[in-house]
Amino acid sequence: MLAVPGNLGSEASAGCNALIKSNKAALYQEPLDLEQLLNWDAALHQSGKFKPAPSYSADDFTSEEFSLITLLTAAPGREMQMDELAWKAQLPIYAVASLLLALEFRGVVRALPGKKFTLL
Repeated sequence: MLAVPGNLGSEASAGCNALIKSNKAALYQEPLDLEQLLNWDAALHQSGKFKPAPSYSADDFTSEEFSLITLLTAAPGREMQMDELAWKAQLPIYAVASLLLALEFRGVVRALPGKKFTLL
């Protein structure tokens, strides 16, 4: 249990302060306190959520694949709809669909609802 400390001498804060004083509740001052109490920081590190964004080299992809990766890298949230990718890359939609499928198999992009794709 967590408790937010209140003003000393205030009746409204007496309960929280008493819980903290008797060690029945942990002191809550900032969100980091909650993360540490629930061990979320360790879980996030173990799950890989804090991995730096991978860098992609043009040597590892075809020029068309790398142009899609470049567009996704610059997109807000690193995601974009397939139609917009085709328009910006100046490629036919069937070619973009095929390229995105190949990139998805390689673990570079992931399909989202609404014909959106995100860079992993």
